[in-house]
Amino acid sequence: MKFMRRPDLDTQTRIHIVMLAWLHQGVYEKMTQIAAYYRISRTFLYQLLITANLHLEILFSDEKPLMGQDPLQFRAIDLTPTPRREMLSWQHFRHSSRVGI
Repeated sequence: MKFMRRPDLDTQTRIHIVMLAWLHQGVYEKMTQIAAYYRISRTFLYQLLITANLHLEILFSDEKPLMGQDPLQFRAIDLTPTPRREMLSWQHFRHSSRVGI
């Protein structure tokens, strides 16, 4: 299946989705309702949340930017799950759980 960016999910709509998800975190079935309303998967909804949290942490972190760099410049981070990343994280989890035994 080929990935296609939906034109109806512009930046403001994505921000609105994330705000709704933040407001209703922990409310039973609410993430499913938000995903169904916007016709997106819950996986995509949680990817939006992770990305938004990451960018806010970078924006509000106490670290000082290096000289000559714009403090508001974000480096794009690909958080799209791939079979290889999932396999690597699962292998890391299995390995680290054995170490603690």
